[in-house]
Parts: sequence; structure tokens; C-alpha cells
Amino acid sequence: MNRIRRRPNFITVEGIDGVGKSTVVATIAEYLNGVKINTQIVRQNKDTVLARKVREFISCDEAYDTSSTTFALLFAASINDSIERIIDPAHLNGKVVISDRYTMSTRVYQRDSKY
Repeated sequence: MNRIRRRPNFITVEGIDGVGKSTVVATIAEYLNGVKINTQIVRQNKDTVLARKVREFISCDEAYDTSSTTFALLFAASINDSIERIIDPAHLNGKVVISDRYTMSTRVYQRDSKY
């Protein structure tokens, strides 16, 4: 039986702030690029205008009494924007996408972190 080997096309590194996600993402990208696999790094909370605006909003004092549902919807919109603007185009260009967070962190740290 033939085994079909497929390379992963989406890698995520999850974790709280300050644990070294960016270092791990950079190391993975460096390795893959070294073996001639094109990569695209995406920083879920920083790489689109919407993500930066959401991050700015949740960090301000006025966001204190915002509901958990509203926060969840803001995060979902931010992730969707990243998919449309960065992840899907990278995949269409044959790149492996490496993300320094994705939906798991959003669910776990939704309100108590600085996104």
C-alpha cells in the first residue's frame, strides 16, 4: 500500500504571554525555509488592522464591563479577518502557515489576558 506523505500546512503554537511562542515560531519557520518549504508567519493578535483594534479595545478601561459574549465575537471576527487576509492567501501560494496563537488561546484566555 502506498503511503501518501503530506506536509502540514498550518502549525500553531499556543501558550500564555512570555513563554517563548515567538521564538518557537521563528525556529520552525527557519527550519522549514532551510529545507525549501516556504512559510508565512501570522501573529493572531497583531497582523491585521482589526486585530490591533480589538487588542487596543480590550486593553482600555472602557472595556471592563463588556460581556464575555461580545469579547468572544470580537475575537472570532479578528481570527476570521486573519484567515481571509493572511492565512488563505498564503495557502493559495503554497506556503505553510505558522501561527503564534489560534482558537485554543482565544477560548482559554478570552477575557483575562491582554490578547
